[in-house]
Amino acid sequence: MRRHQLVLLAVLAVTRQCSAEDAADSSTTASTYYQVPSLSKDEAYLFEPFASSDLFDSPLSWVQSTSKKDHADSTEVEKYDGEWAVESTNVSSMAGDYALVLKSGAKHHGIAVKLDRPYSFSGKPFVFQYDVKFMNGQECGGAYVKLLQKGSLSDLKQLNDKTPFTIMFGPDKCGKETHLRFIFQHKNPQTHAYEEKHWIEPSSLKTEDWINSKKSHLYTLTINPDSTFKIYVDQNEVGSGSLLEDFKPPVNPPAEVDDPEDRKPEDWDERKTITDTNAVKPANWDEEAPAKIRDPSATMPAGWLVDEPQMIYDEGATKPVDWDVEMDGEWEAPQVENPKCKDVGCGDWEAPLIDNPQCKNGGCGPWTAPLIENPAYKGKWAPRRMPNPDFFEDKEPYKMTSIDALALELWSISNQVLFDNFLITDDKAVADKVATATWKLKESGESTSILPAGLDYKTIGIIVATVVGLLTIVLVRSYFRKQPATNVRTEAQTGFAQRPRPQSGGGETDTTVHRDIDANIGDIRRQTETTTRVLEVEELVDDVPPLEGEAGSGDNQESPESDLDVEPEVVDDDTNTATKDDAAVRKRRTVRRE
Repeated sequence: MRRHQLVLLAVLAVTRQCSAEDAADSSTTASTYYQVPSLSKDEAYLFEPFASSDLFDSPLSWVQSTSKKDHADSTEVEKYDGEWAVESTNVSSMAGDYALVLKSGAKHHGIAVKLDRPYSFSGKPFVFQYDVKFMNGQECGGAYVKLLQKGSLSDLKQLNDKTPFTIMFGPDKCGKETHLRFIFQHKNPQTHAYEEKHWIEPSSLKTEDWINSKKSHLYTLTINPDSTFKIYVDQNEVGSGSLLEDFKPPVNPPAEVDDPEDRKPEDWDERKTITDTNAVKPANWDEEAPAKIRDPSATMPAGWLVDEPQMIYDEGATKPVDWDVEMDGEWEAPQVENPKCKDVGCGDWEAPLIDNPQCKNGGCGPWTAPLIENPAYKGKWAPRRMPNPDFFEDKEPYKMTSIDALALELWSISNQVLFDNFLITDDKAVADKVATATWKLKESGESTSILPAGLDYKTIGIIVATVVGLLTIVLVRSYFRKQPATNVRTEAQTGFAQRPRPQSGGGETDTTVHRDIDANIGDIRRQTETTTRVLEVEELVDDVPPLEGEAGSGDNQESPESDLDVEPEVVDDDTNTATKDDAAVRKRRTVRRE
């Protein structure tokens, strides 16, 4: 009993602490309720902070794609049927803040919105910024944004993977491969065809950490009129360079190319060395003897684990969510080096190889003639160079195709990906101002929160209240089972003979005890129902198992007959031996008996 009381006290302490912290947060946020930053029309071409929880009630008119992957068949898999919603970010310091949420796992998602006004690359810096949070991490999928070419879509519902874009930017991950994508479409000035140019990412990027942190991260891209660019994550510069030099394939093709008509002459010898045809095998060379032998003086190290395998299955590995047994076969965990083998070694032991001492006089093993320099060597042949017929030189790749829409066209295994505060501007100071008023507050709230991602104090309160209710029920039942009967009336008092009740380990129970239990259960039910409507207290009471130290459930439960067979008491008004509550209980049981 003492142990249960201590558990109850601990839970109540946690409840009080959570309530105190929640109250503190509420008092703080009440005075600093999140205010959506306001920007003038001149400051932004697009700013979407998701001020309302109604996605399609936004002034920007977001539109979900009803298209399918281009050239795909009619299967359900290829439809853009992933669900979108606008939900609270659940950051205590930003009450009233909402974000766009990718809700469905293992589905194609498509949604787009028109800019307030198109952005034209006509001499001003281009600045794009947004923040994203992977609530459940990410196994395979992206959170990048496509900025669509002006006029590429007259109807945003037709968005698909082939819709032309000008810039694609944002994090991407599949398995162990992670990227911070920056791709732009360059228009060939001669053929007018577009070609994707991919940023050559530095190896120092910590994209995987940003994705797996389950916290909000701010991604910012700036492109200057001189065709230089910078990339920031959480307002820290993580990459920079030139559109002309740091992309693959390069913007401008080479001035010269190989002549496709040139052929290597038949007598061209590219061999740098050849076998010496004049060499002769030494007379004392023993071809039968091996060049290497096992060291006869070597001994197996102490502690060598002969019975341990060198490779074992990775116990921490899990089958990928998208694993298809029919297509991929039965899944097996990958093998890793056995950690038990790290210090000494394991498996079959063999002595190391050493040079055969019998070979010192001449040599042993298969003999081959030595190599010498090739006197006819002419070097590596290459076709002659010629002017590139497709050569052009674009010195201003900054001048990209104008942008008039923003789109999220994504495949994601994981759900609950939050997007917020999309911004397109021509002033980095505006982006910094928005970051301070939005992401910076969010970062502070997430870093100080003691709760796991996606869990708020309201949810904690419901969980704790449920646990308290269940523990209270258990303790009440345990207490009354162990109390001896103190209100059993004799035959002389009642005028009726009492039938013997089945004996239990906790003593007899009478109508007063039942009445107290009913009253306690009623109080508990009323308290619990105010917290959550999920609890069905009466069912829970019936399902509670006996506590440790009590007799079996069959011995502790009164038989149905024990209530039905109790004769109604004769109440003497003068003696006042029974209370009105007792009379009500007896009346209820008399009705049950009848």
